[in-house]
Amino acid sequence: MPSMNLEVPHQLDQKEARERIDQFLPNVKEKYADSVKKIEQEWKGDDLEFSFEVMGMKISGLLKVIAEKVIVDGKIPFAAVAFKGKIKNDIKTGLENLLA
Repeated sequence: MPSMNLEVPHQLDQKEARERIDQFLPNVKEKYADSVKKIEQEWKGDDLEFSFEVMGMKISGLLKVIAEKVIVDGKIPFAAVAFKGKIKNDIKTGLENLLA
């Protein structure tokens, strides 16, 4: 599966950043209710394992909350490669809005 990596800087302490990120996937589900399904997330310390389906294709990854930035390492199916830029941009924009 192709990878999708991005970093989003923030000026919050890790606890505040984590609390805000907790709202990320629920916000995605609300915004894209007609196309995003099967959202799952599990925190392990400051790392969030996540997955969801978009148009029947599974997107999964690990989001790490560290001092001054959030790092996302994700996997997308080959069938979604044409949408990789949009998926990555939507995730980045959503995180930037939450962490502002």
